[in-house]
Amino acid sequence: MPASLPLKTAIVACHPDDEVLWFSSLLDKVDKVFICLLEAPQIPHLAPGRLKVKEEYPLPNVEWLELRGSQAGGCADWTDLKLSEFGVEIPKSRLPLEYERSFRELQGRLKNALQGYGRVYTHNPWGEYGHEEHIQVHRVVQSLQAGMGFEILFSNYCSQHSLPLALKHTLGFKNPYETLPTNPELSDKIKKLFQKHSCWTWYDDWEPFAQECFMKLSDLPALSENGSGHLFPLNMIRQERS
Repeated sequence: MPASLPLKTAIVACHPDDEVLWFSSLLDKVDKVFICLLEAPQIPHLAPGRLKVKEEYPLPNVEWLELRGSQAGGCADWTDLKLSEFGVEIPKSRLPLEYERSFRELQGRLKNALQGYGRVYTHNPWGEYGHEEHIQVHRVVQSLQAGMGFEILFSNYCSQHSLPLALKHTLGFKNPYETLPTNPELSDKIKKLFQKHSCWTWYDDWEPFAQECFMKLSDLPALSENGSGHLFPLNMIRQERS
């Protein structure tokens, strides 16, 4: 953990198991881990399993907000992606009002939860592998920054699907970032807990990268097509989509 971290730090993770997938280097070091969503209406068995995980969770610094998901995962058109106030545009046939409702609920709960924090780690603007609800959580945290004064740092995970959007946020001349070692032992322990209760939502053969990086939101450069410089390291994932 870098010595420059403010006194109070938090992780804001969208779904249960996101905290261990994208933030394992920080999971047992920050003051609080906020897990936003609990219920996924389209996958009803997840919520009961997640509540069992909550009861047995091995870390004391995790707080579950237990909000209802928007069912927006996989709904955006990534061949012609458009950003919106609430994250990304969701076609009218795919519950855009639920996506907007989720934004408002997240904003209200996190405004209270994040009082007094100096640094917040959260999802990146491209939603790691391209998850619409991850992007929304990033946008919610960003919407609160000006009024609350905390720093925002986001993760460096990416997939072949989200890479075009990631490049729009990282194509600068110099992007300062911090690199931290992941925690494979803790990751495996928590992964097995989710698997035990049938609510692990990622690949069963997943193993963490050796390191993960975090970029400060205020360090994002103006986009440029000219010149040279170093970008932002990406932990690239090959992710299947149906």
